[in-house]
Amino acid sequence: MIDFNVWNKSPSNPILLASAAWEGPQIQDGCTIKINGLYYRFYCAGIGLDQWGIGYATATAAQFPTTWTKYPGNPVILPTSINRQPAAPRVILMPDGSYRMYFHSWAGGATPDVGRLATCSAAEFPNTWHYQDLEILNNGITGAWDSKYVQTQNFIPPWDAPDGLWHMHYGGYDSQINSIGTGTWRGGHATSIDGITWTRDPANPILNLGTDSWESIHVLPLGWCKINGLFYITYQGFYNGIWQLGYITSTDLWTYTRHSPSVPCVPVTPGGWDSYSVEGVDIYQESGLNQLFLFYCGDSISWGGSYKTGLATLDLPVIAPITARIVLSTGPLRIRTGRTVLQIGLRDYEDNTSPIRMMTPLGKRLLI
Repeated sequence: MIDFNVWNKSPSNPILLASAAWEGPQIQDGCTIKINGLYYRFYCAGIGLDQWGIGYATATAAQFPTTWTKYPGNPVILPTSINRQPAAPRVILMPDGSYRMYFHSWAGGATPDVGRLATCSAAEFPNTWHYQDLEILNNGITGAWDSKYVQTQNFIPPWDAPDGLWHMHYGGYDSQINSIGTGTWRGGHATSIDGITWTRDPANPILNLGTDSWESIHVLPLGWCKINGLFYITYQGFYNGIWQLGYITSTDLWTYTRHSPSVPCVPVTPGGWDSYSVEGVDIYQESGLNQLFLFYCGDSISWGGSYKTGLATLDLPVIAPITARIVLSTGPLRIRTGRTVLQIGLRDYEDNTSPIRMMTPLGKRLLI
């Protein structure tokens, strides 16, 4: 298991700030995807309810992960009368080469925060998205833990899931007044066969308030990664005006283990640009890179208003390749790989060199 409590914040932070007129004073959460050698960072931003959208920035391999160039034609997703505040984009490359963008938005009326979907073809990516008038997830029934708002947060496609289903983790907000005079955010789980029609987990909420003070008022599930068959899912916890990060793990995406330390795994920086918020997380993971990249929203104001994008990294353990030479004979066998020895019988044969060779009883060497 990876130690998820050793993230290092980048000295280049914040790495992405609001600068265009449509972005207003803040840039919020999104996702990172790599296509044809170029990195795309999708994000949401805006001034107010009907002046909110989704844009993106790009980085070359030499620039990643700290230097980004915004697309001058942003935003690529605009608000509509029933999609008034598109936020938290999650972009997935589909097996047929097309793309899906999941996000949540303020719909107004009786279903204020709902899950949404936009699509584009390979030829249209990343600038032309077709908004689907679908509510893939709406608020729960009256009195439920997610009765007032839902915010879709992460999507795990079937090719990454152990059961071949789509999995979603989302935030749900109730109408019960808590100790600070608001409703309460908790974490939910839903599944789907096609990624469009979703079924809530009967065990919801799968993420409840924690016993440590930093996560005792609100919790919302966020970005995820998968390492050696284990899913790591981050979440943000709230207390005393401050959002910070914890994580849960799962092998099957149905049962979860909480790893809440007495302090968050990624805390705020007292007196810094992110002194009140480390939230809105997505994790970028790439084969061949021995690091995880955690992008987050940070702010120096309680409950936000001037969000910026920050970066933290986690170094993964490097496993050295194992080499061995094996001798097969009609007698006993001893195999040595590095410092580990497996001995069958009493025959001694030790060699740590590569490549692996096999010796037959007739003395002929077979190179593997």
